Amino acid sequence: MTVVVFGCANMDQTVRVAHLPKRGETIIGDRFFSTPGGKGANQAVAASLRSYPSSFYRSSWSG
Repeated sequence: MTVVVFGCANMDQTVRVAHLPKRGETIIGDRFFSTPGGKGANQAVAASLRSYPSSFYRSSWSG
């Protein structure tokens, strides 16, 4: 069996902060992370990690 996934892939951008901001407060983060994600990409990786052959197809969008 081969798992074929049609879906989206994106890069999540996360900033670590000391505390959650209060209403109207601006805070400065101390670390920045960029991690791959997207529901389709995550499903394809999960299938692959469980030793299922998998293929991932994503749409291209510019605009």
